[in-house]
Amino acid sequence: MAINPYQVLGTASVICRGRQSLFEELNRQLTKPSPDHVQIVGHKFIGKTVFLQDVALTFKAGKAPYISALYLDLGHQTPSSDREFMRRFAEEIKSALLPVKKDLADEIEPNSENLWDILPEVLELLQDENQRLLVVLDGFDRVLGITSLTRNLWDRLRYLAEKKSLRFVTGSCRPLRELCKTEASQTSDFWNIFNPNPFKIGCFQDKTWSEILTPFTDRNILFDSSAQKELSNWSGGVPILAATLCSYLWEQIELGTTISKTQIDNAATEVFNQSEIILDELWDECGVEIQSDLIELTKNDILLSKISEHRRDFLEGRGYAKASGSKLTANCRLMQKYAKKREAPVTDLQRLFGDINNYERNMRNLLELRLAQVSNANQELKRLIKCAIADLNPEPNDAIMRFRNITDTALKLIWSAELTPSCQVPQEWIDIWRIKGERIPDEENLPNVPSSLGGQCRLLIIMTGGTIKTRSSVAHFISKPTALLVEHIKAIGDFGQHSEGQKVSLETAVAFCLSAIELCKRLAQELP
Repeated sequence: MAINPYQVLGTASVICRGRQSLFEELNRQLTKPSPDHVQIVGHKFIGKTVFLQDVALTFKAGKAPYISALYLDLGHQTPSSDREFMRRFAEEIKSALLPVKKDLADEIEPNSENLWDILPEVLELLQDENQRLLVVLDGFDRVLGITSLTRNLWDRLRYLAEKKSLRFVTGSCRPLRELCKTEASQTSDFWNIFNPNPFKIGCFQDKTWSEILTPFTDRNILFDSSAQKELSNWSGGVPILAATLCSYLWEQIELGTTISKTQIDNAATEVFNQSEIILDELWDECGVEIQSDLIELTKNDILLSKISEHRRDFLEGRGYAKASGSKLTANCRLMQKYAKKREAPVTDLQRLFGDINNYERNMRNLLELRLAQVSNANQELKRLIKCAIADLNPEPNDAIMRFRNITDTALKLIWSAELTPSCQVPQEWIDIWRIKGERIPDEENLPNVPSSLGGQCRLLIIMTGGTIKTRSSVAHFISKPTALLVEHIKAIGDFGQHSEGQKVSLETAVAFCLSAIELCKRLAQELP
């Protein structure tokens, strides 16, 4: 049997299908006399990566006026510094040029301190020969979330982008400027080089199915009119679902067959039973509000006037629903079927927490259940937290009055495990801190533990490497995240003792109690 051309999961290369019109439009932008830098924008699981890899592969073959192309996936092994980004960027440029311009490729040393001088020179030499390099950067969502990347990097990339010999194509879920999470990246002019109208990659449309089904046609396997319609109805044009259905059919259908509606329905049932991982991923991406909409669409259409623009865009953009007149109707039977399967837990969540009154009524029970899940915890600490939860109603301020005792109990447990039998700080730790110039609380009373809770928290932070000066941990059991939780709980306790009439909302007190439960869990896991 021929190799299945419809790859869904795994590491094998996926052939791009159903995107010919989008590619032609992009090609016009990239090959016109003054080509644009282009953004490709599309939802998760919509096929951006497959399309971008295909673009890079096509232009790497030497599609005029580009001498080569490279594809750099920033979503995996995301660079965490300017230097790491540029090293990987230079490695890919060198690799792309090596087969076609070895002399220029040899000029690039990715580990060089002079990359910012070398790369512009290489691009200028390409420009002198009226040649271009296409750079495809995928996964920009991840890289723009890294706050350690500086404006300096983006400004230098803009400088490279100003060379006529280099053009960028980026892939992300939203336009690049919307994704910027740091002031440095937001204020850079790098984003201004891109065509302001991103190319949007969406679900497969009816007119693209003939292209998607080409491998079947080549095997003389045809779809009758109702079968192709059902293939669209079951998948909603969602690329990963369409590919999964086609992959299953490819393995089951014999040469020369004409596929019927019944065969599509049977295939969809099998795919539903075998593709839980894929459907789980799609479902989990939706969030509770969208999940509730999907459940509602299994029963009734939704009036457009009754749904927010954001939710409508989400459902339509992912192929799960479509507008029909004044209503939103279901568009993907596989997701409808899955929504019915998941109806009970979502309905329960909406019933328990769907409005503020139910949230306030039920959060105490949720906290009690979460605390009960913490095993092997110190019973006194658990009792204090349970009392705080019980005090949430009717007056949330009463709950945080418990936090000073919670802090005191937690610290006693920590010192009992971490310090010598006499509960004193080891001299070797003190020597290390003094050498490093660390400010030790109650230093005059060492090796005794500070008497104040604030001093004890400060000592714990130092022990776990929580300061810039110390950096290394000397604690045997307690981790830095746990030390930060203790410090947080201590600050809550201080406020509880000196609130001076300031009211705490139930929602805030609930957040505090969740922190206390997490501390209880971490101590149970870390302490012997």
